[in-house]
Amino acid sequence: MEANVTVMSGSRWFLLLSAIAVLPGSSSGAELWQERRDAARTLQEQGRYREAEKAYLAALEAARPFGDADPRLLAVLGSLGTLYHNQARYAEAERLYRLALAGWERASPPDAAELATALHNLAELHRDRAQYAEAERLLLRSLAVRETSAGKRYPGLAASLASLAELYYAQGRLEQGLKAARRSLEVSRQSLGAEDPQVARASFVLAGLYRSQGKYSEAEQHAQKAKQIWEHGLGPSHPRVADSLNELGAVQRLQGRLREAESSIRRALLVFEKALEPNHPKVAAALANLAEVLRQRGRYDLAGHCLRRALAIMDTALGTEHPERAALLHNLGAILREQKAYDQAEAAFQRSLQLFEKIYGPYHPRVATCLNSLGAVAFDRGAFVPAEGWFLKALAILEVAPGAGHPDFADVLGNLANVYVAQRRYSEAEALLARAVSIFDRSLGPEHPSTAAGLLRYSQLLRKMNRPRLATQLERRAKAALARHSRENVLGFTVDARQLRDAKSGAPDGSLSQHR
Repeated sequence: MEANVTVMSGSRWFLLLSAIAVLPGSSSGAELWQERRDAARTLQEQGRYREAEKAYLAALEAARPFGDADPRLLAVLGSLGTLYHNQARYAEAERLYRLALAGWERASPPDAAELATALHNLAELHRDRAQYAEAERLLLRSLAVRETSAGKRYPGLAASLASLAELYYAQGRLEQGLKAARRSLEVSRQSLGAEDPQVARASFVLAGLYRSQGKYSEAEQHAQKAKQIWEHGLGPSHPRVADSLNELGAVQRLQGRLREAESSIRRALLVFEKALEPNHPKVAAALANLAEVLRQRGRYDLAGHCLRRALAIMDTALGTEHPERAALLHNLGAILREQKAYDQAEAAFQRSLQLFEKIYGPYHPRVATCLNSLGAVAFDRGAFVPAEGWFLKALAILEVAPGAGHPDFADVLGNLANVYVAQRRYSEAEALLARAVSIFDRSLGPEHPSTAAGLLRYSQLLRKMNRPRLATQLERRAKAALARHSRENVLGFTVDARQLRDAKSGAPDGSLSQHR
């Protein structure tokens, strides 16, 4: 189990301030400000951000003579803000968003659609900065304005719902996120059609939520749908397509399909690096996901290089207190643990834990991830009593969210079983391993490497308990699944290479290390 970093993207890729067909004092759209703004929006949607900025600045100059409160100027301010937001130029984006919002709040007569969009854009900026309470306040206000003014089938409502779902995802409020995302998908399909980019966005959000719940088939289906729509509408080199590829790679990795995962994430990284600035958080997200694949394939030096580069980007773009930086620190600790640098690994896990507790409180699933990893380091050192304590704390959190049927919960059950095997508490270990294997089997399938690794652990324990017949049956099932997985991935396994060696040779204490 690891703090997987798949940064979800907000609606800012498409949710520019809505086009103003006819404005007070304007002609039918042929004015210079609007021509330049329309050209800028087209360039932005194509991912040509440097050219888009020049066009927006030209539109801004053309709109300034109308006055600070004029809707035409406010429209350009908001649109330029979305461009800076896309580029992770957050301070510049916030300044423009606030100017636009203040103007729309003073507008007479009020324009509900523009006010809702201004609230929405500022909310997404707060979410990306992990300022979740303010983001939720603004999003709920935007949602209320849209529902009141335009009804429950208004296309803009779908964007607000998708953003709210992403906010709940970031906070680990998965059921609330799923409810909002499903409603966004329904509204999008009914008001815009099945192939609209907003449908893709709702599907993309659902992919991340289902992945977090361990529902990988559903997650893959929605990630593929988002990719299909965006690729058809925007072309294969658009950052939105890279978003879907990055999400798809994260799901494929968790399914044990490491070659496919690496290919998807590398494609995403190439698009991000070409279309965005080199220090954009999306580049860091792809590097982090690539590092996880490389770690699972045993390429620790290259994985560490990717993660350190991602950390440098996050420090520059989002600061040292952001939750995604905490996730990167955790994953770096996992690599250091593989390299047996236990002091450094423990320090990384502790710092990650401190950040997650500060941001989310003590009962978030990401906190449980760090507790589990600290338990794994303690186990590696032979400190079984502290390891048991870390694992029990992690289980208490995960049992509530994402729930006792999730693969992450099964991971920790298996790790706690390792402790009990090492302490010769075989009956307790057997109960935990039987439960873990059952969860893996139901949630991931009988041929997933996590299921196979659990079966191998269980078979080793059964031999220690003098039950060779059942041990042999389980071992055959596990080795058949691992052989198929080996052919698919060549060099890499979701389970660690160390696990397979120990399983075949019979480690003295019968234990295998954390494997997902």
